[in-house]
Amino acid sequence: MSTELRLFISSTFRDLQHERDYLVKKVFPELHSICRQRGITLSEIDLRWGLTEEESLYGNVVRRCLEEVDRCRPWFICITGDRYGYTPTIAEIHKDPELLRRFPWVEEAAIEGMSIMEMEVRYGAIGTGKADGEMANPRARFYFRDAAQGAPLSLKHPNEAAKLDALKQDVFRCGATIRQFRDAATLGKMVHDDLVALIEESFPALSHASNPLQQERRRHEAFALSRRQAYIPRAEALAHLSRVAEQARSNAASPGNAAAASNGMVVLAPSGSGKSALIAYWANHYRRRYPGAFVVEHYVGIGSEQGSTRRFCTTCPWSFASGDSSMPPFRRTRTNSMICFPTGLLRFMASR
Repeated sequence: MSTELRLFISSTFRDLQHERDYLVKKVFPELHSICRQRGITLSEIDLRWGLTEEESLYGNVVRRCLEEVDRCRPWFICITGDRYGYTPTIAEIHKDPELLRRFPWVEEAAIEGMSIMEMEVRYGAIGTGKADGEMANPRARFYFRDAAQGAPLSLKHPNEAAKLDALKQDVFRCGATIRQFRDAATLGKMVHDDLVALIEESFPALSHASNPLQQERRRHEAFALSRRQAYIPRAEALAHLSRVAEQARSNAASPGNAAAASNGMVVLAPSGSGKSALIAYWANHYRRRYPGAFVVEHYVGIGSEQGSTRRFCTTCPWSFASGDSSMPPFRRTRTNSMICFPTGLLRFMASR
């Protein structure tokens, strides 16, 4: 099962900014927490923030949007207000040959005057929306702002209202799940409740995992993935961690080397400066560089028990034992975890 839920958010780039900000600040943080408790990572893809100036200049916007729809499939929500959205010209479409190679139908869509939002909706959720019996993506959700709450003057051209109405009718026709909202708070509750229900349906609770270690690992793996996705690599810091690790490997390979007793390293930085993201990114890089390496990641504050020293000392020996089937299982109790941790570590090192 995938440990990432990528959610595509489709809407017009210049509309509903308050509502989208509300989701980002009020709703998604809680959904992130719910997902982590199930050992998965939520990544909301809102391309209002993700398009570069270069992509806009070279006409790559449509391809970027459709590629993200594919990466997120089947997770898709559409939020519409009064705007039909930006309609790319034929000239813009032809700036990107790769777009027409991968999505040849886009040329006809541009000739018809279809907006980017409608392209996303049809590609990711409803298809043409016109064939009898054509069904919507069952995990797609649509949120239409009540017309009485909108601003009629936001439509640039008279036919935009007709195009937006026709799109909504196609969404209704294919049986998609649709909600109507009047303000940001109402939208937030709808999105929250819908996504929680879909998450519970698609990702079983960790209590159903076969053992407590799997539960713990999945929580930490989900947290590490979320940190890596938000991390902008810093070559100097990553290189320094790698040098220390290489020295430790060299020391450990030399029997009797006194330096092997001092292979520890502490990374210090103010809270919120990116320590966890750095370690998560580097640990993943190290695993890929050394596939046989055994790496235990434990992030304080993540897991079923808030990250105490006792919890760390209890979890790690189980990780050691699971890494080597020849080692007898470590019996977890509240009294022996602190005492037996050094013994478990030494036994594991001797078995490698």
